[in-house]
This record gives sequence, C-alpha cells and structure tokens, in this order.
Amino acid sequence: MHDTFLFSRLADSLSFLCKENKIKRIDKLVIIVHKNSHINEKNMYDYLNKHTNLINDNTKIIIKREEIEELTAVIESVEGN
Repeated sequence: MHDTFLFSRLADSLSFLCKENKIKRIDKLVIIVHKNSHINEKNMYDYLNKHTNLINDNTKIIIKREEIEELTAVIESVEGN
C-alpha cells in the first residue's frame, strides 16, 4: 500500500496537535485525501487505534476525497477533550 507512510505521518501529526492543544481523546476527526488514496475511515481508525491512544470506539473519523496532491493529506479538523 502506497499510503503506509501517509498513515504514519498522520498519526505523528495528530499526536503533536493533540499534545499542543491538550486533547487526550479525539471525538471527531476530518481528513482530506486524494481521490485515489487507499485511506478510508476503517483503516485510518485501525491504524490510529494500534499506534496511538488518542481514539476510542466512539471516535468518528470522516475521510473526504478531493483533488489534492497524491500521497498528501490535510487534517481539516480535530475535536476532542
């Protein structure tokens, strides 16, 4: 999967953002990816669940597909407490 590096970078960026904003758990996450990306809600959840402790069963992950550069993602919003 070409998106493996992207998963890792997203997890690192989310960890940094949550630490900086004192968020311990993500309630809702919106990410924009390229239209041909293999990233979807389920595999993003699975990756974050395995590699971070920022999400739980109630976390809502939304993946939007747009015409952005391939192998790029934009964290549009993070809500949590």
